[in-house]
Amino acid sequence: MKKARRPAAWKPGTRATTGPRNGREIARELTWTVRRFVLDRKEDVSGTSGVGVVAEGVQFTDGTAVLRWTVGSRSTAIYNSVEELMEIHGHDGKTLLRWVDGGG
Repeated sequence: MKKARRPAAWKPGTRATTGPRNGREIARELTWTVRRFVLDRKEDVSGTSGVGVVAEGVQFTDGTAVLRWTVGSRSTAIYNSVEELMEIHGHDGKTLLRWVDGGG
């Protein structure tokens, strides 16, 4: 029985190939570019979420950011970029975006 392949992100410009391949061949092709981050709130200006780490998220290769709140109703939202996300939730520097996977 053939195993289903798990979808993966790769560098723009690379292409998926067909045919039998081993794990090392696949790993050489793929470059994981999804990065994790947290929102670290220093001051709760709205009185809703509290302070400390209040949300976690990921940024995809194309710049799209997904945010999941770890407090309150625990909602999830999608943004065009982390810059757009921070315009809404940054509160003029009172909330910091900290990269978990490095970079920035």
